[in-house]
Amino acid sequence: MVEINSSQEYINRVIWVRQTAHELMEIHGLIAQGWKFRLSSAQRQVGVCKYPNSKHNGIIEYSTHFIKADDHEIIDTILHEIAHALAGHEAGHNYLWKMYARQVGARPETCVTSSHAQASTVQPNFTIKCPECGWQTTRQRVKRSLVGHMLCPRCPETPGVVLKVYRITK
Repeated sequence: MVEINSSQEYINRVIWVRQTAHELMEIHGLIAQGWKFRLSSAQRQVGVCKYPNSKHNGIIEYSTHFIKADDHEIIDTILHEIAHALAGHEAGHNYLWKMYARQVGARPETCVTSSHAQASTVQPNFTIKCPECGWQTTRQRVKRSLVGHMLCPRCPETPGVVLKVYRITK
């Protein structure tokens, strides 16, 4: 994980991510095809490949919430998304995508590494707790329709225990 101690270091990191992504996309022919790179504010996905449609050219995004990840993890994520762009929308994470992932130098895996998890700046907004057994978890979002209706997954002897939801104040 990269240490970022000032706003100037953050700006330099953002510039590095943009330049690196642009260079990689150019090497693999995406810039010539009209693809763009942009940073996103997504909190639950590190990177995403948005395929071209009638409204926009193809776009590869990387979340600023994971900007502290190690250099090689950021590069691997961008290459992962480049492999999606090259393999096409229907490929998903199938054999064709894996072939392109190997070809561009990305790990042909679908999961996020622990480096990304540690680098995340996302903080949970809610704590969900069982009043019976004490089990708890945190979540970024909770659907309003579920509040007062979520059942504890760990209370088999007392079925129907409704979980309590608490908003985390910052």
